[in-house]
Amino acid sequence: MRYRENPLISIIIPIYNVEKYLKECLDSVINQTYKNLEVILVDDGSTDYSSFFCDEYAGMDNRIRVIHQDNKGLVGARKAGLSIATGDIASFVDSDDWLNLSMYEVMVKKMVETEADIVTSGLIREYGRHFISDTEVVKPGVYSGVELEKKIKDNLIDIDVFFRSNISIHIYNKLFDRSLLLKNELLIPEDISIGEDAACVYPCILDADKIAVIDQCLYHYRIRNNSIMGQGNEADFIKIKKLHQYLYQRFSISPNWSKLEGQLRLLIIYYILLVSPQKLMRGEKSYLYYYPKIKKGARIIVYGAGRAGKALMRVLKDRKDCIIVDWLDKNNSEYDFRLLEYDYIIIAAYLYSAYEDIYKNLINKGVPKNKIADLDLSEITDIAEIFEEIHNDSTLH
Repeated sequence: MRYRENPLISIIIPIYNVEKYLKECLDSVINQTYKNLEVILVDDGSTDYSSFFCDEYAGMDNRIRVIHQDNKGLVGARKAGLSIATGDIASFVDSDDWLNLSMYEVMVKKMVETEADIVTSGLIREYGRHFISDTEVVKPGVYSGVELEKKIKDNLIDIDVFFRSNISIHIYNKLFDRSLLLKNELLIPEDISIGEDAACVYPCILDADKIAVIDQCLYHYRIRNNSIMGQGNEADFIKIKKLHQYLYQRFSISPNWSKLEGQLRLLIIYYILLVSPQKLMRGEKSYLYYYPKIKKGARIIVYGAGRAGKALMRVLKDRKDCIIVDWLDKNNSEYDFRLLEYDYIIIAAYLYSAYEDIYKNLINKGVPKNKIADLDLSEITDIAEIFEEIHNDSTLH
């Protein structure tokens, strides 16, 4: 049997200035129905009461170990926790999220039964008063051999629509054989600060021999409007290039490379749209960037106040090409679109599941389909030039 009975799970929680959410997170971890846990709290230079809470919980529960360190960023914090982990199985938790109390019991049972390298579950995206249950696209089951190659590895990043993956990019809704993380997470440069999950999860999947998928949504992912994101400047674009450089080097030696090269390109477009969208908007056109329906001067409503919405609004305000009628999100659930005059609604969400949910909600509220602007990546200008710049940087080392 690959895993011992009742295996130890190392749970690594990077922490930086999350005093408002930390207790809810830690309570959901220490009160798991599965008890054989090693909880590693990595205080990454917090300046609020997070450090105090870490020590307080360690004093209450002898399963908790605390690392206090100068701020190194998310990758540096994850690596610090992983370096002292002793469990056969490891998992990461974001410190502002929380777990169903049965999460690890359900997932470790599947991992032991199937002897999988990775077990992944669904998650619940929490938008304040609204939530979306989001399961993996690939059907529940155990994947190995040819089925793993064709159904998951060949379609690692993107399948039929942008941005829809068979296996989610997220690291926190998964259990990993710790040896797989030691092989991959510890290799990630600490200056990668955009796409940290992708830099670990995708190489781990490529190295896995068996992956188990369950369709239960067990992890609660909190969407915060004040989450840290880029400012859309050249420094953010350089961070994206660093991610591309790292993944290009890792993917290009994979036997799946011929299938992954184009998908990696889509992944980078996704991050540029989120963080530095003006890089995709060179030149002057009569329509609005990658929404060809929208002409300059159009009256628009932006629906979505997360990272995608903030990035889009930043560019719209800078360019002043359109009239912004309103900026909404799911918290405006009672909003009556008939009260305003507008030409188009832009759904500011690039993950397929979030886009689909918003689209259905708008249709149910009586918004005509022809007033919802579609994202069209083929309309992004000068994309070849942008990727030549990124590719050249990625192959220099």
